[in-house]
Amino acid sequence: MFWNMPEQTFDEVVKPVFNELRSVLSSGNVVRKIKTNKSGKPIRYNNFPGMADNPVTHVWSHGKDASDTSLLPVTDRLTGLNSYTKQCFWLKNSY
Repeated sequence: MFWNMPEQTFDEVVKPVFNELRSVLSSGNVVRKIKTNKSGKPIRYNNFPGMADNPVTHVWSHGKDASDTSLLPVTDRLTGLNSYTKQCFWLKNSY
């Protein structure tokens, strides 16, 4: 069985998330802030569209761990890194 998302939903709801992600990546504004957890490990918070930003889709980590990364098109401004943990588009369970 094949399933297709309605074209209107794709154009009006999903495509803006993709465009926002492209903007974040091309501006080099990937990492929003870095905090340190109780064990002293740095935790990076990103500017990718999250679950609360869209009723249908969001961007979420897909790497097996923090070392599973992909190259960024532009070096991140905050960290100076040129790679980031792999991410994917996900459909919300409620959709």
